[in-house]
Amino acid sequence: MSTELYKFQIRNYIETTYLKVKESLEDLEKNYPHKVELIKSMQETRDDLIHARVGVRIFCDELSKLANRNYDLERLNLSLQHDLNKIELLNKNLSDRVQL
Repeated sequence: MSTELYKFQIRNYIETTYLKVKESLEDLEKNYPHKVELIKSMQETRDDLIHARVGVRIFCDELSKLANRNYDLERLNLSLQHDLNKIELLNKNLSDRVQL
Protein backbone atom coordinates (compact mmCIF):
# COMPACT_ATOMS: atom_id res chain seq x y z
CA MET A 1 0.00 0.00 0.00
CA SER A 2 1.34 3.42 -0.89
CA THR A 3 2.15 5.94 1.78
CA GLU A 4 -0.33 8.44 0.37
CA LEU A 5 -3.14 5.90 0.47
CA TYR A 6 -2.24 4.89 4.01
CA LYS A 7 -2.20 8.54 5.15
CA PHE A 8 -5.61 9.03 3.55
CA GLN A 9 -7.00 5.96 5.32
CA ILE A 10 -5.68 7.05 8.71
CA ARG A 11 -7.17 10.52 8.30
CA ASN A 12 -10.45 8.97 7.18
CA TYR A 13 -10.57 6.59 10.16
CA ILE A 14 -10.05 9.42 12.61
CA GLU A 15 -12.57 11.68 10.88
CA THR A 16 -15.19 8.90 10.77
CA THR A 17 -14.65 8.05 14.42
CA TYR A 18 -14.87 11.73 15.35
CA LEU A 19 -18.19 12.09 13.51
CA LYS A 20 -19.60 8.96 15.17
CA VAL A 21 -18.66 10.21 18.62
CA LYS A 22 -19.97 13.71 17.86
CA GLU A 23 -23.34 12.40 16.67
CA SER A 24 -23.64 9.99 19.61
CA LEU A 25 -22.80 12.80 22.02
CA GLU A 26 -25.40 15.09 20.48
CA ASP A 27 -27.97 12.31 20.76
CA LEU A 28 -27.05 11.69 24.40
CA GLU A 29 -27.22 15.38 25.29
CA LYS A 30 -30.62 15.71 23.60
CA ASN A 31 -32.31 12.49 24.68
CA TYR A 32 -30.49 11.47 27.87
CA PRO A 33 -29.24 14.65 29.57
CA HIS A 34 -29.33 12.90 32.96
CA LYS A 35 -26.44 10.59 31.93
CA VAL A 36 -23.89 13.15 33.01
CA GLU A 37 -20.91 10.82 33.45
CA LEU A 38 -21.39 9.23 30.03
CA ILE A 39 -21.79 12.64 28.41
CA LYS A 40 -18.64 13.90 30.12
CA SER A 41 -16.71 10.84 28.95
CA MET A 42 -17.96 11.29 25.38
CA GLN A 43 -17.01 14.98 25.47
CA GLU A 44 -13.48 14.05 26.55
CA THR A 45 -13.29 11.45 23.78
CA ARG A 46 -14.51 14.01 21.24
CA ASP A 47 -11.88 16.49 22.43
CA ASP A 48 -9.17 13.80 22.25
CA LEU A 49 -10.19 13.03 18.67
CA ILE A 50 -10.01 16.72 17.77
CA HIS A 51 -6.42 16.78 19.03
CA ALA A 52 -5.66 13.53 17.20
CA ARG A 53 -7.05 14.98 13.94
CA VAL A 54 -4.79 18.01 14.24
CA GLY A 55 -1.79 15.88 15.16
CA VAL A 56 -2.28 13.46 12.28
CA ARG A 57 -2.71 16.36 9.86
CA ILE A 58 0.56 17.90 11.08
CA PHE A 59 2.41 14.56 10.85
CA CYS A 60 1.05 13.85 7.37
CA ASP A 61 2.03 17.30 6.14
CA GLU A 62 5.48 16.95 7.64
CA LEU A 63 5.88 13.49 6.14
CA SER A 64 5.00 14.88 2.72
CA LYS A 65 7.53 17.70 3.12
CA LEU A 66 10.21 15.22 4.17
CA ALA A 67 9.40 12.92 1.24
CA ASN A 68 9.74 15.85 -1.16
CA ARG A 69 13.01 16.91 0.46
CA ASN A 70 14.29 13.34 0.24
CA TYR A 71 13.40 13.22 -3.46
CA ASP A 72 15.22 16.51 -4.08
CA LEU A 73 18.30 15.26 -2.24
CA GLU A 74 18.28 11.96 -4.15
CA ARG A 75 18.19 13.89 -7.44
CA LEU A 76 21.04 16.12 -6.26
CA ASN A 77 23.02 13.07 -5.17
CA LEU A 78 22.58 11.45 -8.60
CA SER A 79 23.65 14.65 -10.33
CA LEU A 80 26.73 14.99 -8.13
CA GLN A 81 27.60 11.33 -8.64
CA HIS A 82 27.36 11.86 -12.41
CA ASP A 83 29.61 14.92 -12.17
CA LEU A 84 32.09 12.97 -10.03
CA ASN A 85 32.20 10.16 -12.58
CA LYS A 86 32.96 12.66 -15.35
CA ILE A 87 35.71 14.29 -13.26
CA GLU A 88 37.24 10.90 -12.43
CA LEU A 89 37.26 9.98 -16.11
CA LEU A 90 38.83 13.33 -17.02
CA ASN A 91 41.41 12.86 -14.29
CA LYS A 92 42.24 9.37 -15.56
CA ASN A 93 42.61 10.66 -19.11
CA LEU A 94 44.91 13.47 -17.96
CA SER A 95 46.97 11.05 -15.85
CA ASP A 96 47.32 8.70 -18.82
CA ARG A 97 48.48 11.58 -21.03
CA VAL A 98 51.00 12.79 -18.45
CA GLN A 99 52.56 9.32 -18.16
CA LEU A 100 53.20 9.13 -21.89
